[in-house]
Parts: sequence; C-alpha cells; structure tokens
Amino acid sequence: MLAFFTLLWLRLAVCAADTTPPVLQIEDTKPFIFHVLMTVRLNENGFVSCAALETATSYTPSISQMKTGTGLDGYDSTSAVANTYYNLVVAVLAPATLYDLYCYAEDSFVNGFTLSQIAATRQVIATASGGDYVAPVFSYLPPNFVVESTAVTVYVQLNEDGTVWCVAREDTGSGTITPTSAEILLNTNVAAWATTTVQASQNYQSSMRLAGLSEGTTYDLYCFAQDAAGNYIDGTPALASDPSKISATRLPFQTLSIFIPSTLIVTAPGPVQYPVKPAAWNTFLPACTGEPLLGERCERDAESWQKPPQYPNHKLISLDSHPSDGCFGHLPPAARGGGPFVLLLRRGKCAFARKARRARAAGYDALLVVDQQPVQYFSTLPDMIADSDENPGIPSWILGKTDGNALLSTLASYTAGYVTLDITDAYRMPALGIYQSDIYGQRVYMKQ
Repeated sequence: MLAFFTLLWLRLAVCAADTTPPVLQIEDTKPFIFHVLMTVRLNENGFVSCAALETATSYTPSISQMKTGTGLDGYDSTSAVANTYYNLVVAVLAPATLYDLYCYAEDSFVNGFTLSQIAATRQVIATASGGDYVAPVFSYLPPNFVVESTAVTVYVQLNEDGTVWCVAREDTGSGTITPTSAEILLNTNVAAWATTTVQASQNYQSSMRLAGLSEGTTYDLYCFAQDAAGNYIDGTPALASDPSKISATRLPFQTLSIFIPSTLIVTAPGPVQYPVKPAAWNTFLPACTGEPLLGERCERDAESWQKPPQYPNHKLISLDSHPSDGCFGHLPPAARGGGPFVLLLRRGKCAFARKARRARAAGYDALLVVDQQPVQYFSTLPDMIADSDENPGIPSWILGKTDGNALLSTLASYTAGYVTLDITDAYRMPALGIYQSDIYGQRVYMKQ
C-alpha cells in the first residue's frame, strides 16, 4: 500500500512540473544610431535575450545563438525576475540601416522558446542616421549651496544647454534612499523641489532655491539633468537607466535653526518695531513682574517662568561712537535714578559677554549691540554667548546693521527726551536639536 501511494505521488509530481516556456512581453522598442533599446518583461523568473540581424541578410537565429550571442550583428541578454521590466541594449549596430530584431526567453526550469517562437518575435526597425544621444555632464558649482533656516540655494552647471532639477530628502538618522528620476521630475516623495535652465549665455551655470524645509534639520540633496536634445544624465532615453548617476549627486546639508526674534518696540517717538536676537545668557536671568514698590515677584530664572520676560519703558543710551566699542577704557556711567537704561554699543573689539559685564558695572540695566555688517537673513546674526560660566548679569540683544542704523537715526533726530523701548524676550530652539537635557531634565521641543 505504501509503495502504491509513493508511486501515485511521483506521478502527480511529474504531471505538475512546468514544461512551458515563459510569456515574453516586448513593452517598447526604440532605435538609435548605434543600438536599439528594448524594454521586456517575463511572467516568471528566467532568462531573456534580444538580437539584431541586418534585414538584407536576415534569417531566424538558432536557439544557441540567442543564448550565447554568437554570429549576430547586435545582442544583449539578462536574467529576469518575474513581472519586472528590463532594458536590453542591442548593440553595436550601423547607422541608417534596416535590422530584423528577434527575442528569446526561457524559464528557470530551462523551458525555452522553439525556433518558430523566436521567429514570431521578429520586428523590423531602422537605426537613426544622426542626432545627439550623449548624456550631459552635471556638477555642482562652488560654493555648491548656501543654507538658510527653511531653504537652501543650490549652484549647478552642465557642459551644454539643458535643464536641472534638484530635490531634498530629510535624513532622520539612517541616511536617505536615492530618489528615482520620476520622483525628481514629478516632485514626489521629497521634502523640497526646484528646477532651473542652464544656457550658454550664462556660461552653463545657474542656481535654484529649494524652500519649505524644516529648521535645524539634516537633508540630502539630489539632482537630475537633461540636455536640449532630451538626453538625461542617467543615459535615458537612449540607454538603460544608470541610477548611480543620481546617487552620485548626493550632497548632505543642514538647515540653520530658526531664531524666534525678541521684539523691540520704540515707544517714543515710535511706535516702530525691530526684531532682535537675545543673548544665550538671557535664559538664566531672573524673570520679574510687577512694580518694585508694589511688590515685585521674581522667579529664579526665565526657564521656570511661563510668560516671556518683558522689559518695558527702558531708556536708550547710545555710545555707538565709543572708541573701543565699550570694550576698554572709560565707559560713561548710567545716570543714577530715572532708569532703567539700555546701553547701545557697536559690535567688535571684544566678546559680547565682556561688553555686557562692563555695561552692568557702569550701571546699565541692559545691553543692545548693533551688528557691523548687513545680513540677509535674521538667523545669520551671530550668537551672543558668554565666554565663561559666569553670567554677565544683564539681558542683552543684538540688532542687525540696517535696523541698528535706523534706530540710531531716530535717536539722533529725537530731542524731546529719551528714546524709550519695550522689549519682550523670546528664546530660540536650542542648536543641539529637539532633544536636550539640562538642569530641569530632558526637554522635547516640538517643531511648529
């Protein structure tokens, strides 16, 4: 009985074996000067090849020729995974010539086409007589890129007229996957996208700005390009796509942290509002509310106080022409009584913390520093950090050069009394990232 069931199982297994060749689909055929690009697909794992013979002397090639490529005018082959598209480059052919194309397929069980099935795949094409099928050469142009808080400007060049597309993909810590050409062209599955044209009149150089990025975030930049003849840098459409050409354009960068500006309002003669960047040590200064005579309440530092600290009705004293910018020598003291006073100094000649300590020693309640060069973006103003663990002791801010000169102009023209300021402080997201541990424990800063 056991022998009977064993024999029955063997017969069933033999009957169920695959004895038919795979189904071959020729999805596309594109002739070029020296080759034909054929896109093919099988319905099961196996092997596929295509060949070319001049029409004038054509015959149906043998199975051996289709498997080895011998005795043919052009040939290409590949191992295939079921239902996957493959590009075969049938080369090397002669320009402006008629060719008969044939294809062959077999599955992983070595069930292959018969000679008649090879003959049934025949199609006649003519190679091109001329044209540009050479891919353009892409490169970045120094300085390659310039980052902002939420954008990056990319500088590119080609060796001929064409178009360049660039995208940014966020790197969350494990790297990024190289986008496909379709994802780059169609602006899909990317964090930012931009395109630009490259022309001879611009020395084949151009730039583009990718906006809408997150601050303080790491990205990988990828680019794709096409020349005026329609050739892409990955070799398409004349050749099979070479994805390494896209991965070779990878360029990592990190956006700047957004600095939420503190608000400085000129109340007299105002109202005029300016953005100012707070010193790093402002966070650790006492946060006080209320009038001193009515019972002032001070928390230990601004981190422990929910409401941003405010500095109302501060009187501005300018020493913008001080010979050492407040760093050395005599610093005229603040008048006794009648404050609080904000001292204005220009940047330079010493550390910000030294200016703040000297201003405090001279009786001033706060410090405002004017930058010495204009900046296009607020986030590129320098950080005001202490040069030691010692806290300078008074709140401080830095103001851009353009706004600083406007404030000084107001100060010079106002003769009815003090120019007064209301300052509401705010703090930037820590440059260390969204997770940071301090004396209060781990903090998680949510990106808005």
